[in-house]
Amino acid sequence: MAKYNRTYRDEGEKWRRFEIFKENVDFIDAFNQGGAQSYALAVNQFADLTNKEFVATYTGAKPSNISRLSPPSAPSPPPMRYANARGPPRSVDWRDRGAVTDVKDQGPCGNYCR
Repeated sequence: MAKYNRTYRDEGEKWRRFEIFKENVDFIDAFNQGGAQSYALAVNQFADLTNKEFVATYTGAKPSNISRLSPPSAPSPPPMRYANARGPPRSVDWRDRGAVTDVKDQGPCGNYCR
């Protein structure tokens, strides 16, 4: 709480947030122990929020809009074939190619055009 300057309106809210925090830490630990990912999760300033609270506060997504985020179903095009095509690289680090910037905390507005 002190590291991220968190305060709560009463003891009940404090304990509710602590329970959410513990669940999130368990999720983080389980995810990181999986080992199949190319990244790791860590505790941050959002660790006392439920996923639903985070999405509602920081992404601007509303439950009624979620279905509109998926493209409509369409028939898949036939696969393309090339005689001497190579497969994609195992991984690409877009940071090395200058294609991405550092992660930024945009606050609770959900505005991606800053």
